[in-house]
Amino acid sequence: PPRSTLFPYTTLFRSGLAGVKTLAFSLQALNEGLRFQLSVGAPEASRQGLLKVLAGEPKETTPPPFVPADAVSFQRWRVDGQKAWATLEEMLTDASTQTATTINWILETAGARAKEKDPGFDLKKTLVGNLGDDIITYEKAPSGESPAELRSPPSILLLGSPSPQQLAAALKALFVIFPQGDTIAEREFLGRKIFSVPIPPVALFGAAVAKPGPARALSFAAGASYVALSTDAALLEEFLRSAESPPRPLRERAGLAEAAEKAGGVGTYLFGYENQTDNMRAAFDAMKKDPSAAANANSLGLFPGVPGLSGAERHFKGWMDYSLAPPFERVAQYFYFTVYAASATTDGLTLKFFAPAPPALRVSSVADRAN
Repeated sequence: PPRSTLFPYTTLFRSGLAGVKTLAFSLQALNEGLRFQLSVGAPEASRQGLLKVLAGEPKETTPPPFVPADAVSFQRWRVDGQKAWATLEEMLTDASTQTATTINWILETAGARAKEKDPGFDLKKTLVGNLGDDIITYEKAPSGESPAELRSPPSILLLGSPSPQQLAAALKALFVIFPQGDTIAEREFLGRKIFSVPIPPVALFGAAVAKPGPARALSFAAGASYVALSTDAALLEEFLRSAESPPRPLRERAGLAEAAEKAGGVGTYLFGYENQTDNMRAAFDAMKKDPSAAANANSLGLFPGVPGLSGAERHFKGWMDYSLAPPFERVAQYFYFTVYAASATTDGLTLKFFAPAPPALRVSSVADRAN
């Protein structure tokens, strides 16, 4: 049969999903909170593709000291970047030759541009060879109250590397071929170089659904054992400054260590945290300030391209009037924080999620039992 006929099956096989033997989940309502567990039966010997990439190494996943206490979300994934690249490259080559060819063309084109200045520079070798085994992301609450600021809170991506300066140099060479990549700017901050490349505004799902946002710049710099990337220059500077002036760390938040143990501990290959209180406060603010946009966003998630439901957002606004939402302070007691962790054994992968009971509700529950 033609390759186009086999493509879905090839993709499924190479993605590793065909190696899943069993799926099981459980939900427990404990006195301390709610715990959910998902188990994926995928023997280590037969893992390949995405499953092989996802199963990282069981290492330290505690939030590092530089992650601030006011982070509203955090995730740390201990995956070997070089092995992950090799696995993804093999998967794409077998499943989609066109995609693999495009990626190689980007690397070759950017590499050729870099060689014009440094004939001995090997972009792919420098990029892949300096990937480490630690990927961290965290996000803070919106910095303002405008609809655009509420929809795009400050966030940062940290790529662990044995040589952050070389990895940053590889990224600079790679971004040169992007639109306006020739205008990469450099500046000094606390003895480190910060590079910034313009990002053109992009309309998601077409202009009829979402208007293009304002032009932004992606800034990146080498710091400590990571290369930090962010579209928020202030957050990037805060990370670089943390080496000399450590912030109050997230890892010391009350109840976080206990909740992490309920989710499997921080010696897994993936650990995450979400501050539901701050996230929902921002969501309430966004809904009150721009209820139409909130209705459209939710309708997209419910009706993604369903035939017969064109213009579903217009009907959805008739169901939900976000302008009637109460002040967040009236419902804040129902929100707290959640954690999750993923681990791997020879038999499969496990994801555990734990939502501690909000302190205010625990107090109320104890008082009710006493009465």
